[in-house]
Formats: sequence, structure tokens, C-alpha cells
Amino acid sequence: MLRTTLLACALLLTLPILALAGDEAPAPASDQPEDLIVVRGERAGPQLWRVHHPEMEGEVYVFITVPWLPGSLEWNERPVASVLEEARLVLTEFEVNSGAIGTTRMAAMMLRTITFNRSRIMMPRGTTLADRVDAELAAEFQRASAIAEERDQRRRQMRRAARRGGETAPAETLLEEPDEAALAERIASLDPSRMHPFFQAMTLIGNAASSVDLKGASAIEDRVTRLARRSRVPVRAVQSYDLAVSDISTIIRSVQDFSRKTNEICVSEAIHFATTELPTAWMMAQAWARGDVSTLRGHASARAGLECQRAMESEIGGLRTLGGQTTAEIDYAGIWSEAIAGAVAGGGVTLAVVGAPGWLREDGIQAHLAEAGFLVDGP
Repeated sequence: MLRTTLLACALLLTLPILALAGDEAPAPASDQPEDLIVVRGERAGPQLWRVHHPEMEGEVYVFITVPWLPGSLEWNERPVASVLEEARLVLTEFEVNSGAIGTTRMAAMMLRTITFNRSRIMMPRGTTLADRVDAELAAEFQRASAIAEERDQRRRQMRRAARRGGETAPAETLLEEPDEAALAERIASLDPSRMHPFFQAMTLIGNAASSVDLKGASAIEDRVTRLARRSRVPVRAVQSYDLAVSDISTIIRSVQDFSRKTNEICVSEAIHFATTELPTAWMMAQAWARGDVSTLRGHASARAGLECQRAMESEIGGLRTLGGQTTAEIDYAGIWSEAIAGAVAGGGVTLAVVGAPGWLREDGIQAHLAEAGFLVDGP
């Protein structure tokens, strides 16, 4: 599920800044030409669920996504393409529109921030992470960052071997931790970042995922959107917000002044993802690629990454972009079930691209639909 929360909005607004931040925020290795992925086969991907009602003529086909997907994935899009041949609408999860201020103006605002006021995203010169969080936590962060870099080095080597046609180790070996000697050498070579702790935490999450060949699930939603447009089927997000210019300043300004407690919560969650949750994220990605719904359902109740956003909300409050709401006030399951129910009532065929946790949880979207008398057929 793409988080329709303050943290998700913060990432949408701040990741362009990280991308422009030069040597403080290097692009993930998977984005570089030498790491082009060689796709060797097509995988099924999850099957579709069908939502209908005995007294209504419409039907909605639900296609689920997970937060992370295999970087080398080429999934079988034929079932989705088949639905799109009859569909009148595609529903997606979350959208922040920058049209109100224009993409050009947005880029200019970001560039001015970087060029003329780098202090907004950087800590004062001479300040390190250990000055903003507990020293032991900062050391754990360095270790987690070093592990991600060592894994990424291994991933590059495996890709080069694959391109040369040689034998490569199983993909699962990417999850193995490096030996202590190599890790110690890597830690010693790391230069402390001057970015504020929140930005460092988000960078670690991205680098850790990339190091085991995972990419964000937005690639699948983007592909479905392109297929829909090719079939001339309109696409509508169930939650769509106009980007408020003030939110950019609010987030960046707040990040500078986050309390030590909030910094430590966000850094801790990033470390936990990079060192503990990563194998589960990798397994979920593989399960999605295989169409293994049982495995996906078994982990649907996991609610990772909430403490950081809650800590942020306690200091920032709700963003104008999200209508002033906080995480607790956004009824994800309710919003989706209402959208699906409306599509069924409207007749015809609709395709819905829904986050797996929200769809598969026992108290999730399906439960809301069942209470309203809708029937769900699926794998």
C-alpha cells in the first residue's frame, strides 16, 4: 500500500530535493547505466479479485501491489490488459497534484532551496548525526549504511557476471551480511552526511532496498496507468490532493527543528528496515512476483514505518495538502471501499490498483465491502 499519510506526502515533497543535493544524496546504483537489468523471464504476478453485488450490474477487478518489487521484474500484464479492454475506469491509490503551482515553478523552488539556502536540508557545518541522536544509535546507522553499500557492491558484481554469461549466486545471497573485516573497512571509509536526520533516514531506506535489487511499487502502478491510457481508459486516484506550496516550506522548516526524540524515532525505523525488515520486504516482493497470495496474506497485518510519521505529525500537524488531516484521521479502508462500492453501483467494468496490506488484512477493505453486502471472488 502506498501510504496516504503525512510521511508519504513528506517523501513526495522532499525526494526531489534529495535528488538535487549533489554529493550529499547520491542516486541509487540501480539508476546508473552500468547496472542495467537483464530480464531473463516473465513472472505471473498476482491474480485479480472480482467485486460485485447481487443487486448491481457493475463489477470491479482488484489488482494488488506491495511496497517493494524485484528490480528485475517483468510481470505478466495480460490479465490486466484483458480487463482494460472492457473497463470504463481505473482507480489508483494516491495522487498529489503539482498543477496548482506548475512543475517548472516547483523545480525552481527546489533549486533555489539547494543553491541559496542549503542550510534548510543540511545541518550546520561540523555537525554530524551523533550530535542530533544518541551516539550509539548513530553508530548503528553507520553500520547499517555500510552493510547496504557492501550489499550493493555484491549486487553489481552479480550483474556483471550475469552480463558476461557466467554463473551467479542465488539472489538470496544479497541478503547475507558482509564479513566483519569488509564491514569494518567500509565503515571507516564512510563520510558522515550533513543532511538532517530525517533525510538521512529516508536515504538509508532507499539504499537498503536498492542493495537487494528492490524497487518501489510505483513502477507497477505507472505501468497500469500507461496501459489504461493506451486503451483510452480514464484513471482516477481515490485520494487526490492539490499540492500546497506552504507544505514544502513547512516540512523543510520542521525537519530542521525536529526534537531529538523525533530524530531518533525516524533514524531507528530506518535502521530497523535496513537490518531487520529487509528480508521480509524481499520475500514479499518475490511472493508478489510468483502470485503467492498466501504469503502476502500472512504478512498483511504488518504496519511498519508508522512511529516516524506519528512523531512527525506531533510536531508538524496535518498538512494543507492532505486537507489538514493526520494519519489517524485518514480512513484508508473506508475511502477505498466507498470508491469500489460506487464503481460497482455505477455499472460496467472498473480496474482498481490497491495496496496488498489494505486489501488482504482481516479488518481491511474486503471486510468493509462484505459488511455492505458486496461479494468478493478471488484466488
